[in-house]
Amino acid sequence: MLKGPAHINSFLLSALVHLLAVFSSCPLTRLFLSLYLPHHNFDYHAGMEFFSSTTISASAATLQRRLTIGDLPHWCESIEKVLSDKTTNGEIFCVWGTFDIRREEINGGVRFSLPTCPNVMQWTVTTGQQPDPQSTVIHATINRTEHDEDFIDSLQQFVDDWKTGLETHW
Repeated sequence: MLKGPAHINSFLLSALVHLLAVFSSCPLTRLFLSLYLPHHNFDYHAGMEFFSSTTISASAATLQRRLTIGDLPHWCESIEKVLSDKTTNGEIFCVWGTFDIRREEINGGVRFSLPTCPNVMQWTVTTGQQPDPQSTVIHATINRTEHDEDFIDSLQQFVDDWKTGLETHW
């Protein structure tokens, strides 16, 4: 237990809580902090996250080789058409409209992002990661903490479409 004036202990606790909130991407940690320390005002807000996973037989290298901008409609029904493909960037038409797209190879797979999207949407398709290295995980995020229910449903459908596409076409 820390000894000293109460304001110093409070300051240290507050600093620890802020560090946990800022550096933790774990939703359970954020939930714990909001439930057990509700009187603290955090300046950190996590964006909305959407997950799905599948057990297709994939390696990081095969994900990187096969998941290209040009083939996105093959893998995800929510992406209707590729308007341009320059390997690492291009333009797509999807359920939310027309957007610039970026593609990058990352540890375990591929990241796609829509930098001109008002919600700065991005998603990854990765494998070989803990806690389940055999799974391929689809993880999408936007830079908002809340949104209307129809849009949230469309984001979850997007992730589910990826899972279905991978399981159907892999």
